[in-house]
Amino acid sequence: MRRILTILLILFAATAAHADLSHFTGKIESADGVEIAYETWGAGLKAVVFVHGWSCDRTYWQDQIAHFSRTYKVVTIDLAGHGESGLEREEYTMEAFGADVVAVLQVQGITDAVLVGHSMGGPVIVEAFLQAADRVRGLVGIDNFQVMTGGFPPEEVVAFTAALEADFAGTVEPWVHGMFLAGADSVLVDTIAKDMAAAPPKVGVNAIRHAGPWMDGGGVPSLQRLAVNLVCVSGAAYTTDVEANREIVPGFKVWTLKGTGHFLMREQPTEFNALLDEALASFGYGAQQTPAGEWIIGQGRFTLETDGNSPTKSQLDAAAPDHPVMLRYSAHSQLLSSRALESVGITKDAPTQAELDEVAPGARIRRDPSSGELTGVVNECVDWIIRMRSPWPYDELKTAIVQTCQEAVRFGVTGIHECVSWPDSSRIYQELHKDGDLPLRIQLC
Repeated sequence: MRRILTILLILFAATAAHADLSHFTGKIESADGVEIAYETWGAGLKAVVFVHGWSCDRTYWQDQIAHFSRTYKVVTIDLAGHGESGLEREEYTMEAFGADVVAVLQVQGITDAVLVGHSMGGPVIVEAFLQAADRVRGLVGIDNFQVMTGGFPPEEVVAFTAALEADFAGTVEPWVHGMFLAGADSVLVDTIAKDMAAAPPKVGVNAIRHAGPWMDGGGVPSLQRLAVNLVCVSGAAYTTDVEANREIVPGFKVWTLKGTGHFLMREQPTEFNALLDEALASFGYGAQQTPAGEWIIGQGRFTLETDGNSPTKSQLDAAAPDHPVMLRYSAHSQLLSSRALESVGITKDAPTQAELDEVAPGARIRRDPSSGELTGVVNECVDWIIRMRSPWPYDELKTAIVQTCQEAVRFGVTGIHECVSWPDSSRIYQELHKDGDLPLRIQLC
């Protein structure tokens, strides 16, 4: 059964694959002999490797494991001096932390990874790539790299380091509280603040000294050496200078999760996971998991506007040259790749508006006003697409709906409102209700 890559009910991803939660805990020596603890879940050649931030550990990714191990091999790492890893290192540099990540990639035989680094983990994954470029497909920073050229004066780093040396716990705890937005879950805030304040002071102070230059543009030379793209998923506390960052990393892009502070993967894990899915898809992961020629259908948080940050037909063509791709950004409008347009009979000259109106009255196919070339954007064309070549076979759509309902129930959801844009969906819901296989209340419109 070919896979459907889509989000049917906004909050829950439906896929044909079941979660593989096979679990392994191990340790491996880094390049300098320090022992590094790590865990893996799931299986497959594609890996998502999560790297924590300063004075944190691998448990900070606990809300990502089940979601991503359905599709990828998931790896979480304790950097040296953190969690269950060794404390023997003298200098906790970003390069040495990068070597910790590389050691795990090597022992696990990972050759196709996306590295995901939170906070200080951002510089770490950059340095890891520079040491193992042949093993890494792309990099995702989590609430970091807002201004790659810096902006945090060296004297402030010196002052903060001195405060840490004088009273580590007393400095860290209120500092971490300030990383959350007003109204954040107080229990979560206190838990993270106390946990980070209990980290080894020697490690924390030394790591801050070495991370300091990255806060004021010292990481630019390393960033300019990247041969893969770097994108970010960030909280709402700080503004990212996308244009300035693109001067250093040309393909840079950021997804912002509203209403979150620095620990967005813990604050809003479901929403964060959805954004990280989009970030991973930007590296072509979705296309490579789908057999050539089969449809890839997605729905995400984007707009089809000329803001320089929105998906384009050419980007879909580049990411999935062997697949017809359709992204739905509302019930009324879609973005199609060149292969998808061809598959449903849409070309530069056809169909005519009259032919289109016979099947889908009011439908529009958007073309560039100057060249007449297809932009890939279509409006009110669902009926045309279904008539020409429905990308969702009935049985496959039914399986996806069943799995989505089961996923909703697993999270305690008892009712869902869906705006149905595919005619078969209503029939499927009716069949499931008649057969007693609908585990929750559904309101359709």
